[in-house]
Amino acid sequence: MIKEEKIPLYMYEKHADVLERDLFEQGASQGWLKINRSYNNVFNSVQRLSTMLKVLRVEIAYGYMEIQPNLYLRHCFLVQDDKVIDTNIHFYSEQPPSKYYVFWKADVPDYVQTILHGKDEHDLFMEKTLEKYEKEWLNYTKRNHIKSIY
Repeated sequence: MIKEEKIPLYMYEKHADVLERDLFEQGASQGWLKINRSYNNVFNSVQRLSTMLKVLRVEIAYGYMEIQPNLYLRHCFLVQDDKVIDTNIHFYSEQPPSKYYVFWKADVPDYVQTILHGKDEHDLFMEKTLEKYEKEWLNYTKRNHIKSIY
């Protein structure tokens, strides 16, 4: 019998549809949301809408989204309660991702402080800064033959 292993991370499968659509429409029409730029899109959303995001208790999340069964892409997105707000959602030409795993999340002030004072010198990818958090995900994927890509 194979022991089922619990993923030691947050997992989201629902989207905050209205907020996600409204944020996308505003960002796309004003030109600060761009295709395949999830890290920049989240940063731009925080930069332009920080007060609203704080009031709505939206957090910034770093993790992986499922792009095919057992294939995950590193991604940056927003979460509110138990729902994802993917700033790229309306750029996807095919079925949008349904599973998002989070290895690190922060509220708006902590996110900004982490970018400003992290080990990556203002790099939005924050690979060095978040390395210890991401390691748990990478260990899980190796043990379970899941492929993760950056």
